[in-house]
Amino acid sequence: MRVTVFAFVFLSLAAARSQAEPMYDAPRGPRALLETGQSAAAQGDLAGAEADLRAATRLFAAAGTLSAAERSQYVLALDRLAFVLSATDRGAEAVALCRRAVEIGEAPADVANTLVLLAGLLVKQGRAAEAEPLARRAVKLFEKNGDRREDPAVARALNALADARVARGDLDQADQLLRRAARAAEGHPDLLPTLAAVIARRGLLRLAAGRYQDAEPLLERSVELTEDAYGVDHPVLVNVLRTLGDCYRLRNRPAEAQEVYERSLAMGEKIHGTAHRELLPSISGLAAVVEHLGDDPRAESLYARAVAIADAALDAKHADRALYLAGLAGFHGKHQASERAEILYLEAMDVLDEAPNASPTHWTTVLEGLRSVYLATGRRAEADRIGRRLTALLRPARAALDRADDPAA
Repeated sequence: MRVTVFAFVFLSLAAARSQAEPMYDAPRGPRALLETGQSAAAQGDLAGAEADLRAATRLFAAAGTLSAAERSQYVLALDRLAFVLSATDRGAEAVALCRRAVEIGEAPADVANTLVLLAGLLVKQGRAAEAEPLARRAVKLFEKNGDRREDPAVARALNALADARVARGDLDQADQLLRRAARAAEGHPDLLPTLAAVIARRGLLRLAAGRYQDAEPLLERSVELTEDAYGVDHPVLVNVLRTLGDCYRLRNRPAEAQEVYERSLAMGEKIHGTAHRELLPSISGLAAVVEHLGDDPRAESLYARAVAIADAALDAKHADRALYLAGLAGFHGKHQASERAEILYLEAMDVLDEAPNASPTHWTTVLEGLRSVYLATGRRAEADRIGRRLTALLRPARAALDRADDPAA
C-alpha cells in the first residue's frame, strides 16, 4: 500500500526552525523569500513556493560568510525546496538538496531535521536500507538536544525510522517506534502534523494486516489531526482521505467510502490534473465503491481509467500496476467474464514476478482475485493452491501486530 505519510513531516518543520534573525531587512531578502515560500507551500501553491525558495537559496549561497542564524535559515530553505520538488516528482534533485543541507548545517537540530527529510525521501524511492541509518542518526541527535530527557521533535525521526522498518518488513519494531513517536508528539502543537503522520501510519499497518476495525479509529483521527494542522483543503489530505476511504470500503460502509473518495479525487485532480499517477488509488477505490452501489457503467469506466493511467505513468515492472489490473479483472469476474478476468489476473501476477517493490499486500490482492475466479469456474484444486499461498503471506504480518498490541510484550 503506497502512501506518502512522510510528507506530513515536511510541512511541520518550519515552526521548529523559524526563530533565526533575518539576514536582511529588505522585503524580498532571503528570509522574506523563505517565509513567503513556506506560506505558499502550506497553502498548496507549489509553483509559487518553488520560485520563492529557489530565489532564497540563491541569495543565501551568494552571501559568502553566514552567521549561525543565517546558516539555519539557509538549511531550512534547502529543506523546504526539497519538499516541494519531491511533491512534484523530482525526488533525485530533492535528495541532492537534502545532502547539501546536511553538509551546511551546524546546529544539531538543523542536521537532525534534514536527516528526517532525507530518510523519508529515500524510503519513498524504495531505498529503505540507505534511509534507516540516517533516521537512527537523527533520533540520536534529537535525544541529545539540550538538557531534556527526550526532545519532543524526536517524534519526527522515530516516524521516519518506522517508515524504513515498514519498508523492510519489520512491522513489529515499526509499531513500537510509532507508539513512542506518538507519546513524544502528544501535547505539542507544533508537532501536530507529525502526530497526524504517526497515527496514520499505525492505521495503515493494521489496514495492511486485515485488521480494519482497529485501523478505522486511527485513520479517522489522522484525518482530524491533519485538518486541524493544515485546514480542510490542503493537498496533504489527498492521501489521508483516500486511506480512510479504503478502510470504510473494506468495512463495507460504501456510502461513507464514496464521500471520502470523491473528496480525495477532486482535490487530487485540482492539484495534478486528470491523468496523474497520484490519482490512481482514489480512482480504483471509488470504482469499487460505485460498483458495490450498483453503478456498473461508472465503475467500469473508473477501472479502465486507472489501468490506462497506470500503463502510461508507471514503470512496466511497478507493482502497483498489478493492483489496477486486478481491479478491472475483478469487475469482469463479477460480471460473468471469467476468461477475461483470469487473463488480467495472470498479467498482474507476471508484473509482480518482475516487480522489485512487490509487497504482501500486492500479492494478496491479486491472489484473492484469482482464487475467486477459480472458485467461480469450479477449479477447486487451483483455488486451494492459491489459498495456501494467501495463508502463508498473511500469517507473519498478523503475528507481528499481535505482539505489538500485547501490553505484556
